[in-house]
Amino acid sequence: MTHQLHDFEPSMYYVNYGPHQPALNISPGDSIRTTTLDAGGLDEFGNKPSPDMFQNESDTELQLSNPQTGPIYVEGSEPGDMLKVHIDDIELTRNWAWSRHNPGMGILGIEDRAHGPTGLNKPLPNQEYRWIYSKDHTKATLHLNNSRIKEVSIPTHPFLGCIGVCPRNGEVISSLTPYNHGGNMDCVETAVNTTVYLPVYRSGALLMFGDGHGAQGDGEDCGSALETPTRTTLTIDLIKHYPINWPRLENDDYIMTVANTRPLIDAVRIAKVSMVRWLVTDYGFDQSDALQLQSQAGLIRVGNVVDPLYTVVAKFPKRLLS
Repeated sequence: MTHQLHDFEPSMYYVNYGPHQPALNISPGDSIRTTTLDAGGLDEFGNKPSPDMFQNESDTELQLSNPQTGPIYVEGSEPGDMLKVHIDDIELTRNWAWSRHNPGMGILGIEDRAHGPTGLNKPLPNQEYRWIYSKDHTKATLHLNNSRIKEVSIPTHPFLGCIGVCPRNGEVISSLTPYNHGGNMDCVETAVNTTVYLPVYRSGALLMFGDGHGAQGDGEDCGSALETPTRTTLTIDLIKHYPINWPRLENDDYIMTVANTRPLIDAVRIAKVSMVRWLVTDYGFDQSDALQLQSQAGLIRVGNVVDPLYTVVAKFPKRLLS
């Protein structure tokens, strides 16, 4: 069977995951190459596309954050299947990225953003930082005019802040938050050469993605990363009759389980339990042995502690699976 590469130009961007009209139909094993906007809806030139290209519903208020490319309808996918999405390439398409301190955002944010501060202190003022990429996009530089060190540079590690499918039970979930379906996990592991496994809850799966990041520290403390549009290439396959409850990831070195919930300790528990179950069902470990081995050799990574639900990734080294 010959698999096809689809060059896809988005004509609509969505700000929630739900049963939207598919933008493209593909067969399992096909690849897509397309573009994503940054978290604020800006393109590679720093411009915002026409308003009619963004999801708009007259009977409700929608926040233009993390606009998503898609949905991609995967032929033959049904509830109870598992989508297998390999990230082939993420190209940062602009020579700069923004990051912001927004009032009510980040680890110093407040819960009730709509009605102002609920504590005794005022939130941090809005402040934007512009990071400049090197010509080959492997380094990002920030000027710090008010600090002793006037300039710092960090290596880039492009990844997708958002990737997910249509939620289960007919839910519609904002692109600002993650859950079982994936979504805004802000997990630095969703990078090139990583395979993302997602549960299928609706016929066609309706895969969407966006919120490209040039770099980000664990936790996404200020509420934003190095926000950048991308040109992304994915290869999308299907594993039939393989239900999972939470997203999974895999790269050359680790298998990984993801949990998106609150409080943080519950996200840790869910991710760790999901890993034990994976080790038992697919790799032949006794349950108690899997728990012991993970306790001594497993790692955890905090994707974000700023979205409405927090993201934790449990990592297990593949060298121990032989």
